[in-house]
Amino acid sequence: MSTLFAASGPWSRTFDFFPFNISSGPEFLVIYALIGVVGVLVAKFGQSLLLGLRTSLRAPQARADGYRHAAAQPRRLVVGTYPSIDDALHIAYLRAETQGVADAILTQATAEGWLQPAPVAGTLSVFPLPNNASAASRELAANLHATSVAAVSATRAARVVAERNAGELELELEAMGFYHTPTTRFWGALAYLGVASAVVGVGAIRALRGSELGRPIGFLAIELLVVAGGFFAFRRIPKRSSHGDAYLRWITDSTVSLREDVRSGRAQQPIDWVLAGATAGLFAVPVVAAMWPAPVAASTFFDSSGGAGSMWDSSSSSSSCSSSSSCSSSSCGGGGGCGSSCGGGGGCGG
Repeated sequence: MSTLFAASGPWSRTFDFFPFNISSGPEFLVIYALIGVVGVLVAKFGQSLLLGLRTSLRAPQARADGYRHAAAQPRRLVVGTYPSIDDALHIAYLRAETQGVADAILTQATAEGWLQPAPVAGTLSVFPLPNNASAASRELAANLHATSVAAVSATRAARVVAERNAGELELELEAMGFYHTPTTRFWGALAYLGVASAVVGVGAIRALRGSELGRPIGFLAIELLVVAGGFFAFRRIPKRSSHGDAYLRWITDSTVSLREDVRSGRAQQPIDWVLAGATAGLFAVPVVAAMWPAPVAASTFFDSSGGAGSMWDSSSSSSSCSSSSSCSSSSCGGGGGCGSSCGGGGGCGG
């Protein structure tokens, strides 16, 4: 009689095999929980593998010579090669996207000497641009229409310039293989969705089959929602690729001594200040940090990181940089640090 009843529905007839035909009870709930956990791990691993493969295939390859083809330009932002000042905005975007670029722009403007603290607290003095001012500095200056501006106004202007350049910076980082392209992220999402659909489908079919056979499926429905929620929680695809992560780790680690020299005042070259700001933010350069009162700086620059207001203590308001030794791109190789040393109950499982 039970066989005839089981054969009366399309779901029970079609899916009369393991794991769908496990007897009613907690056994399937345990098995499905394992399927859910393994499914999430497999989905993330497969997604990561696909993203890495596509990024590797897109990585720029240098030509051997320029005989029949134009010689390839030297690759920028390579692990082991110290970056130039022109790469600062790319590093800043790689670290903290638009907010990082805004920090780097303000740091560079201060390093170039045309944006300095004013005698009145909370204001900045705007001097004429030097001949070698960067394009970002020229854009920032175009948004500052006075010789003295509020620090908050300069902050907003830097943010505007950063947002205006964000698209181009992201495209260039994608070309370097440091960011996943939209197409790569689409395929990564599709791979993840495929595994998620299969796992959720197993639970849904079991629930339909159990309902068709007249079995209680309350606990299974709850577990199905938990599994689906787990897949949803881990759905995010990182924009930064593994190559980008590796470079960011290297440049951050290799500039530790540089940032210490900048904080202590031993390094005062523009390249030193700019790279310190690009790799660690405004607080890495005391002269720049002192230009913004602690409440303004903490709320404006570190909303997204949380708890960063503690960085703005008395030590970061010191602006006494008096020494002349520095570490620039010409005096520090691609290796180590850069600085002055250059060195159930039954029946509930469907």
